[in-house]
Amino acid sequence: MPSIGGNDESPRRIRPTPPLMLDWPTSSSSRPTFPQTSPLRPTDAAPWGRATADELEDRLLRRLEEAYAAALARLADLGYCEEAALHAVLRAGHCYGKLGDPVANIVANARVFLSDPDHAGGAGGFADLRRLEEYSLAGLVCLLQSSRPTLSRAEAMWCLLSCDLRLDQAISMGANLNEKPTPAIASAESDELPPPSAAPGQRGYCHYHTTTASATPDTTLFDPDNFMRLAMRQGPGSVSGVISCIKTTWSRSNGIASDAQTNQPVTMKLSTEEIIDSIVKELKLLDIDKKDAPDVKPDPKNEMVHDLIKQTREMEAQLKERKEWAQQKAIQAARKLGTDLTELRVLRMQHDENQRRKKDKQEMEDETMKRLTQLENELKKKSGQLDRSNATVQKLEMENAEIRAEMEAAKLSASESERQCQKLVKKEKKDSKRLEMWDRQKAKLQEDIAECKTKITQVDRELAEINKAIRNMEMKIKEDTKAKEENLALAEQEHAKRESAKANAERRLEEIRHKTEVESRCFKDDIKRLEDELARLQKSMGVNHPTVPSTHPPGVPDRNTARVPKQPTNQRPSPVSNKSQAPTQKTSRRRDCVVCKREEACVILLQCAHQVLCVGCNKRHEEKGIARCPCCNAKVEERIRVFGASSN
Repeated sequence: MPSIGGNDESPRRIRPTPPLMLDWPTSSSSRPTFPQTSPLRPTDAAPWGRATADELEDRLLRRLEEAYAAALARLADLGYCEEAALHAVLRAGHCYGKLGDPVANIVANARVFLSDPDHAGGAGGFADLRRLEEYSLAGLVCLLQSSRPTLSRAEAMWCLLSCDLRLDQAISMGANLNEKPTPAIASAESDELPPPSAAPGQRGYCHYHTTTASATPDTTLFDPDNFMRLAMRQGPGSVSGVISCIKTTWSRSNGIASDAQTNQPVTMKLSTEEIIDSIVKELKLLDIDKKDAPDVKPDPKNEMVHDLIKQTREMEAQLKERKEWAQQKAIQAARKLGTDLTELRVLRMQHDENQRRKKDKQEMEDETMKRLTQLENELKKKSGQLDRSNATVQKLEMENAEIRAEMEAAKLSASESERQCQKLVKKEKKDSKRLEMWDRQKAKLQEDIAECKTKITQVDRELAEINKAIRNMEMKIKEDTKAKEENLALAEQEHAKRESAKANAERRLEEIRHKTEVESRCFKDDIKRLEDELARLQKSMGVNHPTVPSTHPPGVPDRNTARVPKQPTNQRPSPVSNKSQAPTQKTSRRRDCVVCKREEACVILLQCAHQVLCVGCNKRHEEKGIARCPCCNAKVEERIRVFGASSN
């Protein structure tokens, strides 16, 4: 009898399907979700109500594939590794249990197996998820049909698909279908019904020993261990009904319509079973060894029955012999496999040991060659050093001979040598003193360098703080400017005409004030120059009255002194004195440019109001883009050329 285990061949023709590629998600959001649907009423029009059995099977397989993918993802989220989760699902991950959700049943059964791998439900196993899905679907259909024998295979699959693989709800829906079948299923099966005279043993017909359906589902069917034993166990005892159901339900060979069962009442099945039992009893009462009388004409039917019974007994004997031979071959193959595995393990250990030895030997050879190469290089270096030492010795010997000859010559001129030695001693002392002085200077310079570095570091730190303060100030200014602009914009929107007139007035007032300040500064400079000239003239004319020092700061004349007119002098200077003072007066009134020192400074820089540049230097400053005053380093906003009394 063929086994239903995952390691044997499938009892039905399996359509080629691509392998299931599982993408393990990292978050619960990317995990495939198993749809939660409520069981449909028999009168509801499902989208697959008019589908064939193959289409229903494909849809159920896709649902099972989604369920197993969701279960594997949930196991991965629980912390199990990919291999362990897949192994547990293949060994014990059936979609059947006490829980309502198939995904929850798969996860619960897999976790039970992971916690106790020796669990009875984990015996055997499947090769891949596709095989597990097909056998799970076959088991669900057979269990549903065993609970509701009047359901056909298409009806059972329709109930499972409508109830989203929940067997208890499918059983309840099957009871409703028994009372009032849906017109969609009836129309779908009307094209696939076999002839009414089909025997119970015909392919595509699932025969059960129960004649009546219980009102409530059997609680033992919900046990995961019983479900896996029904799907994995071998033997003709308790699982003959499930095995025959799986074999006959999923067989599609020889062109027989096996996707639907006969929708006959239970009374028809009972009458067929009674006929078969009566025929079997009559066959048992026949005496095969009894020979007919010679005068009696032999019945061809009896002879045919005798021949068939003899052939049956011979085939049973052959079957028994072949089973024993197959068992012996399996035992021999298992023993040979164990021996081969042991030898293979030993050979692998020997191979690993040889590889390790080869690797160690290769490493030792590499180290030895490396050491020899190093020794050769050191030997070459030593031989080169020896050659250089020999050459040095020869050179020193030659120098020694020359020195001896010089010493012989020096002995003849002892006085001259002594005098040269004294000079050399003096020079050496002088050089040593100079060297000490240089060392002191070097130490002093190093100290100065260290101090300069310290100062530079301090200046850099201060500069960084200043830059930071400047950035903060600029940010504050920007914020203030932005706030001011916003306020001005609001004010301009409210008082546009008034603000425009006020802005024009302020701009005109600013220009007038600016012009007044420039003119006042020019006048102050002229007054200062005139006062200086007056003082020099008074001094040259011999005026002895003391001048009262001004209490005002330089550049700001006293209003009282500025308003007092010049006193006319009664004494006129002599022509000689006037001629002698003229150059002095001219040179004293001239303001030289601070850049070229040749031309007169006749350009005033605003806002600092310094008159320190000539026309040519001012033009060069503008061409170079220099916008800073050369005296106070203030920003230059405007340049004004002055045509005063002292300008040319």
